[in-house]
Amino acid sequence: MDGPRACTLSDVDSSLELINKVFREGTDQNAQTDYPLVYDSSMLEFRRIIKVDNKVVAHVPVAPRLVLRNGDQLMSGLISATVTHTDYRKQGLGTLCLEDCVQIMNHRNWPISILWTLEATFPFYQNSGWEAVGSQGFVYKLTEQDSKLFNKISNLKIIEYDKNDNEHLNGIMQIHDAEPIRISRSITDYQTLFNLPKSKTIIAFDDEELIAYLTFGWSTNKPGIIESGGLPEGIETLIKYFLDNEMTDENTQALVPLHKTTMGELLNSKKPNARLPIEEADGIGYQMNRINNMEILLKSMRKYFQIKSTKLSTSFSLSLEETNETIGVSLNNGKVDISTRKQSRHINLNRKNLVQLIFGSHPSTPQLDIDHNIKKIFDSIFPYQFTIWPLDRC
Repeated sequence: MDGPRACTLSDVDSSLELINKVFREGTDQNAQTDYPLVYDSSMLEFRRIIKVDNKVVAHVPVAPRLVLRNGDQLMSGLISATVTHTDYRKQGLGTLCLEDCVQIMNHRNWPISILWTLEATFPFYQNSGWEAVGSQGFVYKLTEQDSKLFNKISNLKIIEYDKNDNEHLNGIMQIHDAEPIRISRSITDYQTLFNLPKSKTIIAFDDEELIAYLTFGWSTNKPGIIESGGLPEGIETLIKYFLDNEMTDENTQALVPLHKTTMGELLNSKKPNARLPIEEADGIGYQMNRINNMEILLKSMRKYFQIKSTKLSTSFSLSLEETNETIGVSLNNGKVDISTRKQSRHINLNRKNLVQLIFGSHPSTPQLDIDHNIKKIFDSIFPYQFTIWPLDRC
């Protein structure tokens, strides 16, 4: 057995053959073009493989992503296509690659890891420290008939995004970079994400100003409306245009992040009480998080704690069983102190329970058994929520 180790250029073809056979067989899609940021040649060291008889039989990639949340910056490792050849399953090879990704994250001090999967595979990831979290957004089901719910602003010009027009890209970047919760994207990231196969972006201009964009797709992994941004009248006009001119099926879906967005407010006003958990959407799955380093995580949440502590004065400490970390948090009317001091209000948690406490629990997970008085404090602070926009998911 060779590995787990980094993928090399000579391993690329064998690894993609395995991934596409498991995840893309029977489609005209390819993992390399579906997730170009993950499978770029610069990311080979983050793709962990095992080879047997000179053939890749297990593969797990981890992709670094910087989460931006209202002033907080949180480096995370996104786990993408975890796969083992059918002839080599139940031997722990996928787990070895997954744990190799954990070592990468620990070495680089990435405090959390995120992935999306089906409920049936929860136990596989739970064995390595991931835990399912609460719902991460909403989905609205749309039909062509819903077009009548939306108004078209007559003076707006709707055109298709042109990847060769810098004005188009700069306008989209300016809009999305103003979102308070998002993944940090480089210019290259933007160029790549807005040129994915089986996807299209339309943009709205008011005179010469780009005021809104809407991205949609018809792939198995990113179907329906997957991202939007800009002024309400621009987004509304784009949705109507999409429903009238771009629908490829009788039904589609619109994905909305958990936090407040223009698209979310608009859809809620047009289709009140129609939103569903985003996990019920096609191509999404359930989110699982892993806390790699509690101290770095809590210190990365300082802005969040400052906001939460504006009218709060309390302190608590947490111990993480697997790492023997103890971190104390003191909140006092906007002032935050994070240290290694144990506080009078203290609980010990394992890694999976800590994920539940900080990020919220999946419905299938038993509730934490915590002292009532401490629970009241935690309920006033957590869950710490941030949404990975569907376009950034891998």
